Amino acid sequence: MVTGQDADLTIERLQYFLDHSKDLGAKSLPDAEELRASVELLIAWHRLDKTEYEVVELLKLTNPQKGISYSVLYPHLSNFVSHSRELRVVEKHVAEHGYPADGCPF
Repeated sequence: MVTGQDADLTIERLQYFLDHSKDLGAKSLPDAEELRASVELLIAWHRLDKTEYEVVELLKLTNPQKGISYSVLYPHLSNFVSHSRELRVVEKHVAEHGYPADGCPF
């Protein structure tokens, strides 16, 4: 079972990839299969709809059998990681304080 800590570590790992993927000397970068697994973990954790265009495209771009174009993947993954980080902030706030009376966590 995936935990919030797993999601946080996955977000950190993907952010590390984004920060260092263009550095030829970078160590411990996730490979294509690890990228795909990380993306799938966050999709499951956030209960994202796998039929939404952005999610479908990200899954296509992280398909290790087709090869990965990092220049194409980078903007999609960057947006996904940013969105995942924002969702985690909201999830943590709701877990600590509950939903407000109007039901909107924002």
